[in-house]
Amino acid sequence: AGGVPIGATLATEEVERAFKGSHTSTFGGNPLACAAGTAAIEYTIREKLPERAERLGLIGVDTIRGFDSPS
Repeated sequence: AGGVPIGATLATEEVERAFKGSHTSTFGGNPLACAAGTAAIEYTIREKLPERAERLGLIGVDTIRGFDSPS
């Protein structure tokens, strides 16, 4: 509890054409949620979080592979 919900629907034009009418979310368009979401995306890009996660994940995999394991 206490969060600020946000939602989005993303689709290619081909998929979108398959659905008649408007499909939105009750979580769409809240200004506070949109500002928070934008800030989170900007932070993720600025701090290069996906690249960091990949690098740290590879370190973890290498570490686990280095463990002695009974055959």
